[in-house]
Amino acid sequence: PLSGIVCERYGRRPGTILGEVSIILGSVICALAPSWAVLCLGRAMLGLGIGFCTLAKPLYVKETAEPSAVGPVLAAFAPSVAVGVMASRMVGGLPGWHWRGKALLGAAPAVVLLFVACSCMPESPAWQRRQHAAAAPGQKVDASSSSQHGVASRHLAILLACGLGVANQGTGSYAFNVYGTVLFPMGPVGGLVTAAANVVGAVIVVPLMGYCPSRMLCVVGLLGMTACATAAAVLVASIGGSPSPLLVALVSAWSLLYQIGPGGGYFAQIVEISGDDLRPLTIAVGNSVRFACEFLASLLLIGAS
Repeated sequence: PLSGIVCERYGRRPGTILGEVSIILGSVICALAPSWAVLCLGRAMLGLGIGFCTLAKPLYVKETAEPSAVGPVLAAFAPSVAVGVMASRMVGGLPGWHWRGKALLGAAPAVVLLFVACSCMPESPAWQRRQHAAAAPGQKVDASSSSQHGVASRHLAILLACGLGVANQGTGSYAFNVYGTVLFPMGPVGGLVTAAANVVGAVIVVPLMGYCPSRMLCVVGLLGMTACATAAAVLVASIGGSPSPLLVALVSAWSLLYQIGPGGGYFAQIVEISGDDLRPLTIAVGNSVRFACEFLASLLLIGAS
């Protein structure tokens, strides 16, 4: 919610800069933490930065990219996250590296993006136009996008954002990321296989977003995730949680289907259905629900272990 206020009042560029600065500070605090309390503070700073970037960047893409490219470009968010997850798992296995050094590596992408945002990232043209129109007396604010939908569609967009946040990005994203390490350890190979499937699914979804409706991808992904999760749960109950090739395959399929459907379609659908004046709110509400579900999923899975 805070990122929505900042991005709408001050612009998408300041929201992006705030997010990257928070991620850098959080990584440094984690790397230098002398105690668990300070480590938790660093994690909170990282979460704040992720919240800002997760809202500011889709808004910026929607308002600057060519209309025909918005879907695939927004879908590229999924491969970026998937590659980051796989990279973090590979960094975690680096021999000879202290955990503090690994934590500090998390700041590297943010440093690059902060440089880009500060040096050569122009403000969103759509946001600038609305600011100028609102500041100029006697001029009508451009609301062509929002007028196409009306009040009922606005309410539907908010509900859709919340629903997609719960179903697609909440418990599912946390579950498949920690499935192999919390409930039944599969070892580093199983974790990397799952992360690799995550990347493959995310890469596949980018061209699909250019040809398939995001709603269709979401439905297909949810159905596939449900089938894989059910099969994995039945298998775990029958074998007592012992690792097996079939279990690794199911979790990998879950990761792939997750990115083909919900992972890629989530942002695209929320961004496309919302009017200009409603878009920050829908993304903020959807992300808030998403992260709340991830938090609840983490408590449930940690408790189950």
